Amino acid sequence: MSEYKIPEDLDDIFTECFAAEKLMNLYSKRPFGYTKALKASKLAVKKRREFWDKVYALYPAVQNKGETYDRQTLLISIEENKQSDK
Repeated sequence: MSEYKIPEDLDDIFTECFAAEKLMNLYSKRPFGYTKALKASKLAVKKRREFWDKVYALYPAVQNKGETYDRQTLLISIEENKQSDK
């Protein structure tokens, strides 16, 4: 398994995405919270896309390799022995 260190500024972007997802879930359960939930959802998608675009720019080798991000260790892990089922 390969691991790549993520800088703090990229983790901040991921944290914004995580927070927006929490807000989306909160607002979607409230009466008349649809508009705020929609805004939070759009922000979460935007931040998640921004995070992964910057990760791929920093480490092009991780793109489309079944990568996972661990927020505790700030590492991106890739399963190297993953076989495609065709």
